[in-house]
Amino acid sequence: MIDSTDMRIDDEHELATERLGAFVALAIIILALFVQACTPRALQVQAALANDIAKVANTIQPFLMRTYEAQGDRIIEFAVLEVHQHPEQHDAIVAKAAVDIDALEAKWRPTFVAWEAFAAAHNAWATAIDAHNADLAAKLAPRMLDAYCKVQSVAVPDLPKEMLEVGGLVCPSTK
Repeated sequence: MIDSTDMRIDDEHELATERLGAFVALAIIILALFVQACTPRALQVQAALANDIAKVANTIQPFLMRTYEAQGDRIIEFAVLEVHQHPEQHDAIVAKAAVDIDALEAKWRPTFVAWEAFAAAHNAWATAIDAHNADLAAKLAPRMLDAYCKVQSVAVPDLPKEMLEVGGLVCPSTK
């Protein structure tokens, strides 16, 4: 299952990049799952796929948190430096830093809300698979994909899209 709270990972980008190569055909697999949703083999494929998606997603989520925190740290560090250089402007510098932190939080909020929805949708799908409920799993798989596509659509603009690739999940293009 996707862990939406654990922030421990050594090199999330490298690990995610290594795992992404193994999942290129996911869109075809998901299509096959819908066609053969009730077969035991489809449930096995979904179980392996859910596990692989969780592994990759669990490397990306800490990267998102670290990126967000680093951006906040830069705002604070800059404000501290400015206060040391211009102590007479302390109040204005602190006020600007507070506004910048609020703007950073507002910029990232949609990404984190969408990520939480993706984690919940994936976990529901994985739970149906674990319960050997192939019909429910087949119904939940598209919801998981939709939630993932929402992450892609609302992600913080300055994040490289490849950093949000999860297990080769492919969103329909929005032309």
